[in-house]
Amino acid sequence: MFLPPRHPQQQLPDHRVVFAVLVWMAALICPFTLSAATADRLQAVDVNADTIDGSLADDGESLLSGTVRITQGSLHVQADNARVTRTGGDLQRVLLEGAPARLKQIDDKGQAVNASARQIIYQPAADIIELLGNVVIEQPQGNLTGERITYHLGTGRIQADGQGGRVSMRMNPKPAKTDSGAE
Repeated sequence: MFLPPRHPQQQLPDHRVVFAVLVWMAALICPFTLSAATADRLQAVDVNADTIDGSLADDGESLLSGTVRITQGSLHVQADNARVTRTGGDLQRVLLEGAPARLKQIDDKGQAVNASARQIIYQPAADIIELLGNVVIEQPQGNLTGERITYHLGTGRIQADGQGGRVSMRMNPKPAKTDSGAE
């Protein structure tokens, strides 16, 4: 699984930190066996929104609103709004909101992974990503749907809740291997 690099001494310009974290969050939200496309991490991050209102200071909140689009390689993020909160220079919370907010990426095996929810929340201090409201995660290995899905990055643990409804999961069989060992 792709994890953001943890190099405290490595400092990116503040605006790049905000956008890089949004991209890392997108790559991490799929709780099955997502292997984010390695080459994507080496690509430039492109961000587009109708408005950006925020600060490059160590403390504060930045709001990207109106058809927010974030791309890096095969990773595509779409949201109505993105809110990034920093304290003491550290990222505290990233919130993507949409009707729905969507994430799409092609993994190292060339397979598409898609996720959508009304809210996607990344909290680095707690090491979790929450997807809230009509959550749908689709990938070749299977699908997971519910109203609330919490993914614990450190342990790989998934908690899914239907919030009064049901949680659904489909696990697809692995493709049969050929005599040459290929799938």
